[in-house]
Amino acid sequence: MAIDKFTESVGSKLGERAAGLLTSAPIVYAGAGLLVWLVSVGPGDGWSRLKAWSTGQDSGRLLVWAAAALVAAGAAAAVVQRFVPSTIRLLEGYWPAPFRRLATRLARRAWSEREKAATTLRGLSPAIQSGAASITDERRYVEADALRARIPSQPAWTMPTRLGNILRAAETRPMDKYSLEPIKLWPAMWLVLPNDVRQELIAARARLDKATAGVLWCLLGGAFGALAWWAAPAALVAAIAAYRFWVLPAGTDYADLFEAAYDVHRFDLYKALHIPLPADAAVEQLSGSSLTELVWRGRDDAGLVFAHGGEDARADDHPEPRGLGALDGGWLLLLRPGRRRRRGQTPR
Repeated sequence: MAIDKFTESVGSKLGERAAGLLTSAPIVYAGAGLLVWLVSVGPGDGWSRLKAWSTGQDSGRLLVWAAAALVAAGAAAAVVQRFVPSTIRLLEGYWPAPFRRLATRLARRAWSEREKAATTLRGLSPAIQSGAASITDERRYVEADALRARIPSQPAWTMPTRLGNILRAAETRPMDKYSLEPIKLWPAMWLVLPNDVRQELIAARARLDKATAGVLWCLLGGAFGALAWWAAPAALVAAIAAYRFWVLPAGTDYADLFEAAYDVHRFDLYKALHIPLPADAAVEQLSGSSLTELVWRGRDDAGLVFAHGGEDARADDHPEPRGLGALDGGWLLLLRPGRRRRRGQTPR
């Protein structure tokens, strides 16, 4: 009786655990492997073998097999998750030295596409603004504008992959618009973000991680080529599809939220650091550089006057802060190197 109660309790716990894992990547992976095996040996023969095996096992042994399968699934998921950050970097275009030349060529191609999009926008802009553009021209304008927004504004910042350019564009646009370097300011910015915004960013990053893990599981499916030759190319096609229709949308959502955090809450960072709020866009360019330098390195000169008089303090009430330039850094969330805008360059 005690053994029966113990078995019942363990079975209940395993059932709860199994319910959470049935739709998880390791179970889907195992199911795909089973499907490949069934197709390779013949569905009828395969089911007969599985039925004969299962009927030859007692309940205790089946319970052990189920527990072992759940443990193996959890361990496999943990191992794959460990490789997600490095896989994201590869998908962005941070490739080993032997592939640097290819990465440079692809980055130049991306910049060329941006230049073509910019040319299209300049050519269609008069007709769009006057309302004389055709439906086709309006569609071309929207597509070109979307393409330009997903590629960084300087050729030195472009990446060899679409995911890399999407994330790098979001990373650098606050520099273009506000002279704020989000890489260096992110830890401080995170502290002033509202909790709901933080949760949205965490959820978006989790979706990107999950999509990247999906690509990894698809690539691991190539191992089923040992069962059937067609499994390896099928796994590669699945990985490409997962990148195109899962990773890229997740990366776009994450990039949009990251950029929007600075668009909406950058003045909260000014207030938290007691930096005078810029009165206009021209002053903000100077104030952004000064704020970045203060957070990144600190300042001990009299050119920066703190505002302790409430939220209505403005930068034009004090001596203008002196922009001291930008420093190199890395994106904390994605562990990515940043780039410095050369003096005299303007956003495009």
